[in-house]
Amino acid sequence: MHWNYADIYEAIARTAPDLPCQVQGDRSVSWGEFDTRSNAVANALLGKGLPTQAKVAVYLRNCPEFIEAYVACFKARLVPVNINYRYEHDELVHVLGNADAEVLIFHASYAPMVERCRESLPQLKHVIAVDDGNPVPDWAEAYDALAAGEGSKPDVERSGDDALLLYTGGTTGLPKGVLWQQNAVIQALGSAANFYLGEAPSTGLDDVVNRLDPSGKRLYVACPLMHATGLFTSLSLMNAGWTIETTASQRFDAAALWRVASDHHVNALVIVGDAFAQPLLAELDANAASYDLSRLQLIISSGSKFSRAVRAGILRHLPEIVLSDNYGSSEALRGVQTYSRGDSIPEDAVISHSDVMQMMDDAGRLLDTTVPGHRGMLLIKGHLAIGYYKDPEKTQATYVTVGDTRYCVTGDFGVVEPDGNIRLVGRGSSVINTGGEKVFPYEVEMVIRRHEAIADVAVIGLPHERFGQAVAALVVPRPGADLDRGLLADHVKQHLAAYKAPREMFVVDVIPRTAAGKIDHRACLALVQAMGN
Repeated sequence: MHWNYADIYEAIARTAPDLPCQVQGDRSVSWGEFDTRSNAVANALLGKGLPTQAKVAVYLRNCPEFIEAYVACFKARLVPVNINYRYEHDELVHVLGNADAEVLIFHASYAPMVERCRESLPQLKHVIAVDDGNPVPDWAEAYDALAAGEGSKPDVERSGDDALLLYTGGTTGLPKGVLWQQNAVIQALGSAANFYLGEAPSTGLDDVVNRLDPSGKRLYVACPLMHATGLFTSLSLMNAGWTIETTASQRFDAAALWRVASDHHVNALVIVGDAFAQPLLAELDANAASYDLSRLQLIISSGSKFSRAVRAGILRHLPEIVLSDNYGSSEALRGVQTYSRGDSIPEDAVISHSDVMQMMDDAGRLLDTTVPGHRGMLLIKGHLAIGYYKDPEKTQATYVTVGDTRYCVTGDFGVVEPDGNIRLVGRGSSVINTGGEKVFPYEVEMVIRRHEAIADVAVIGLPHERFGQAVAALVVPRPGADLDRGLLADHVKQHLAAYKAPREMFVVDVIPRTAAGKIDHRACLALVQAMGN
C-alpha cells in the first residue's frame, strides 16, 4: 500500500462523519465537517493556479485550522511547510524564502510581522489570515471564506510520493527544511498505536475503517503542532480515526490539562519531555484524587527525554498506562521506547536498543550493537526523509548508505551497556536542547555580537532541572560598558525567538578558544563551573 494522508482521512470521514475530528474548547469539528472544509480550502488553493507540490507555509498556533490546512494541501497535492510562531523577522524571512513558499496561512494576530516580511519575499504570492480575534488585514484573504467555499472532493490524482516540508532548528544554525514523502512518514509511524500499544499495522483503507472505534478515541496535544512531535503524532493517530484536542491558551497549565483529560476522557497525551512532565507530575503529587484518568492509555514524548525520576513518578500515579519516551529526530522518526508498570527504568542518558538503530565507528564501519562496550555514532534506518531541501551537501553528510541500507546519522555518540541498552555519551555538535527547542550557539552569538557593549561572546547550554538545558552567555564587555542580562536578553529577542535568549550571563576576561581560534564550548562550560555555577 502506497499511503497518502488525504485518502485515509476521506475514508474515515465517509465511514464515521459524525465522530469528532478536531476539538478546541467549546468548538468541535466532526470528521464530515473536517472533510468538507479541507476540500473547500484545497479547491481554493487549486483555483490560484499553483503548480503541483508548490509550498504552502502554515504560521499558526494550535487550532483546528492547523491540521485542516495541512490536509487541504495534501488533497491539492501541495506541500505544507511548518512555521515556528516564535520566530522573529530574520528567522521568518529565512524560512519562507528558503522554502520557496508561495502561500502563507497565518493567524491574524501575526499580521504586523507578516507585513514587515512581505517586502523581502517576492515569491510569496498569496497570504491568508485565520481569525483569532484580531481583524483580518485588507491585504490578506480570510481563511473562513475559503473554508466555506466549494466542498466537493478536489479532482486531482494523489500519490504517496507527495511531500511535506518540516523545518527544524536542528544543530546547524538557521532552520533547515527536511523533505518527507507522505508514504514514508505513514509507513514509519502507522497510526502510532501500532507500536505504542502493540497493534498490528493496517493493511489498507478497508482495514483502517474496519478498525474504527465507534465510541471515538481522543489525543490531547499539549505541545505545539508546528513541531514534529505534535504534528506527526496527531496525523498518525488521525490515521486510526482519533479526535485531536488542543487548547488556544499559549500558557502551559498542568492543572487545566489534567482537568480536560479527566472531563473529556482523553486516551492519549503528547508532550515534550520534562518541561511538560515535571509540572504535570507535581500536579498529580498534589491533587491526583481530583482527576479521573482511567481512560488514559498512553503518554507520548519526543524531542526531549524524560528524566528517570519523572518516568518513575508518572508510572507511580498511572500504573496502567504506556509511557513512550521517543528517541528520534525530524530527519529519522523512529526510535521508540515504551515503559509500562513493572519495567526497569533506565538511567537518564540510556536508551533502549531497537531494530531500527545501528552504530558506526570513526572509519564508517558498522558495529555490532549487541556487544557491550562498542562505542560509535548512532544511526537510524528504515523509512527516512528524502533529505534537506536545497542542501545536497548536508543531505549527503546526514544520510549515508552502507551496503544496501540507507541510514540517518543522528549526531549522537553512544556506547553499548552490558544490559544491551545504549548510553548516550554526547553529540557531535554543541546544540542546546532547552525544553525540546533546539538552539544553535553560533546563531545566538552572532546576534549578541551586534550589541555595542559586547567585545566577545560564547553561548553554551547549562544543565536545567526542568528544561534539560538553559541558554547561557559568557561575555567580554567593551571597556567602560555597563552590562545587564535582561537588556542583553531583550536584544536577542528583537532578532530571534525568545527561547534562544540567554537565561544566564557570565562576565569573563577572555573567551576560551581552540588553537584554531574557534570557541571551545567545553572549556567555556568548565569555566562557568569553576565560577561556582
